Amino acid sequence: LLGMISDISRIKINDYIIHSLVNVKVKDTLLVDLNDLDMLNEINKIFKRISIITFKLNDYGKLEKTFFGKENLKLSTCIEKLNHVDKHIKDLDVWSNFKRISNSLIKLGLQKSIISVEQGELPLKELVPNFYYNFYNTLLLLAFREYEILNSFNRLSHEEAIKKFRELDRELLILNREYAAAKASHRNMPISEGGGSVKTFTNLKLLEREITKKKRHIPIRQLIKRAGKAIQSLKPCFMMSPLSVAQYLPPSLLHFDVLLIDEASQLRPEEALGVIARASQVVIVGDPKQLPPTSFFDAIKDDSEDNDNTIVDESESILDSCIDLYNPVRRLKWHYRSQHESLIDFSNKQFYDNDLIVFPSPTSISSEELGVKHTYIEKGVYHSGSSGRYNKKEAKVVVEHIEKQMEDFSDKSLGIGTFNMTQRDLIQQMIDDKEKENPNIANFIAKWKDTSEPFFIKNLESLQGDERDAIFISTTFGKDKETGRVMQRFGPINLDNGWRRLNVLVTRAKQKMHIFTSLQSTDILISETSSRGIRAFRSFLKYLETKQLMDTPILTDKGFDSPFEESVYQLLSDIGVKAIPQVGVSGYFIDLAVKSEESDDYILAIECDGATYHSSKSARDRDRLKEEVLTRLGWKVYRIWSTDWFKNRDNEVAKLIKVIKDEQLKYTEKFQSKINKNISLDKLNIERDVSKKKLDSNVLFDTKEKLLRLRNEEISKEFKIDVHCILSPVMLDQFLKHKPLDMDEFRKKIPLKLRENIDTEQLMFMDRIFEILEMLD
Repeated sequence: LLGMISDISRIKINDYIIHSLVNVKVKDTLLVDLNDLDMLNEINKIFKRISIITFKLNDYGKLEKTFFGKENLKLSTCIEKLNHVDKHIKDLDVWSNFKRISNSLIKLGLQKSIISVEQGELPLKELVPNFYYNFYNTLLLLAFREYEILNSFNRLSHEEAIKKFRELDRELLILNREYAAAKASHRNMPISEGGGSVKTFTNLKLLEREITKKKRHIPIRQLIKRAGKAIQSLKPCFMMSPLSVAQYLPPSLLHFDVLLIDEASQLRPEEALGVIARASQVVIVGDPKQLPPTSFFDAIKDDSEDNDNTIVDESESILDSCIDLYNPVRRLKWHYRSQHESLIDFSNKQFYDNDLIVFPSPTSISSEELGVKHTYIEKGVYHSGSSGRYNKKEAKVVVEHIEKQMEDFSDKSLGIGTFNMTQRDLIQQMIDDKEKENPNIANFIAKWKDTSEPFFIKNLESLQGDERDAIFISTTFGKDKETGRVMQRFGPINLDNGWRRLNVLVTRAKQKMHIFTSLQSTDILISETSSRGIRAFRSFLKYLETKQLMDTPILTDKGFDSPFEESVYQLLSDIGVKAIPQVGVSGYFIDLAVKSEESDDYILAIECDGATYHSSKSARDRDRLKEEVLTRLGWKVYRIWSTDWFKNRDNEVAKLIKVIKDEQLKYTEKFQSKINKNISLDKLNIERDVSKKKLDSNVLFDTKEKLLRLRNEEISKEFKIDVHCILSPVMLDQFLKHKPLDMDEFRKKIPLKLRENIDTEQLMFMDRIFEILEMLD
């Protein structure tokens, strides 16, 4: 009330207020006689009191009179409001801040938002999002008005432009190759000497004469010496090993514009110098994480696990020398070979500092056809002796899986890697025997023989440069047959550069890598002096056992790359579509990947033109190469353009939903077909098992027949066939049941009571018995 009348000259006092102040009881009209001095004096006193109090109140601030109302003001209302203010005096500071901020926002043109909040139409928590929406929406509308390229953008025309760019880009690559070939084919032919004796012929004249001859051609070195310039004009690209260059190209005779050295990590500098001297420019290509130059096969004939016998000459390569000498070094980071990220995960983390760009696969690790598989052979025994260093049990399991792979996936190329040559030869012999019995194996080997990816069995020293759809690896080593302990000697893996060999071995597969091992990670003991190869081998076994990389779990669902992606994700979630943001492992992540309804496989990759798209360094990477890689891996890629999403959201949403439904339908049909195929394979496996049991039964019968023949035709000539015979009926059953392959197993498996009953002189036939029993192993 006091604040309302602070400026008394401008306030119209209502009759109800005046009568209340002077205790004059009136109803409707003012009954004050202006000649009544007492009444006027009383009013004057009240005005003076009001003025004094008002003056004092000015020290605390000024209350707006509108706070109390505008007309027909009642004293009770004023008192009620003042009491309310007094009761909430602690909120005065908050209210003042609110009014101050509100006034500032009103000056900025946000009066409607403030009124909506005050009237409860807009929840306070929505005020900031509401502001940002309006702010950015206004900016977008302004941008669309000012920039015609945005306003005229549409999906059809833009994607047609991208399609045309891809076609032209591929055509450009082809034309560049043709241009290089055309330019090389128009080289000037050097002058030929063609008169007089044939011995004086040179260049083209000599070549023409040699072409007409059917025999007695001059040696290659002589041909190049006399016609090298003409040969270089006709065939400007030579593909030769350094040794061939030294042997066939005389120094200073031929000079080349560019020398390209491939697999440079395996070439010593001294071997490369002669070739480098013949070129003006050198391009050196290789992987410093793979095999170095080695004289392994020159130094030894068997890759023994004995450290003293595996000390080989590993020197610096031309690649290592040039990495230290020349900068910058260009590194190729895109990893194309592995069609499932698990195939390169270990090496990427262990050897490449997680720096390779790996493209994710749409297929889950549970697929039989893709990824890393692991089989532990619990009873695998490592034989180390004069007969060789091998693991027969492990080799047998490997061969069984090879046979199954060849029958079930005949359209997939296959290669086998081992940790030493003896194991390689053992598996090769078993496969040769199987090939004679099983036509599926023979057909598989013949089918791939004349292709670029024939079936092979190699040890780790020979694998570099090879790749196959599926790679099976036998680690060979295991518990020692004599001691039952794992000897801490693992052949070339023990060497300082053993990790390079391991890296080569585990990066050969394009689709599937299956590891067969008789070792567990705890079998490998690590000490301060352990080489990097041993440490890496132990980590690899740990990875196989846990399917997790140490310190680096597989990255998925790592968050959104932009609010645009989050908006699309939220929409998919609202309609019940399960999508995972930023699916990937290293270097490249798909914005949103839609999961199938039946499994953990992905049916669709959704790419938004957000930060990742715009950060690409070239249109070729952004609009062609990345999508081609994803398509090759089996992804269906669908791109959402933010401009269309803003201009016509409903239409874009309808298109997206249709694509998801179509891809889900395709996957469902494929999934059902796969289930039916698996059912057929299960039936086939059952039939195969039955057949195998019959085969085993036949082998058992044949083995028994051979043992009986040995007893009846040879042992009987010198000894009596009775209960003391080494092949008595009881002992014959024991041999066929326990199948001992040497004297140690004979002592362990055959009861002592039965062994003591044998005529000791007949032990001379034990080696013959063991050879026959090997048929059953």
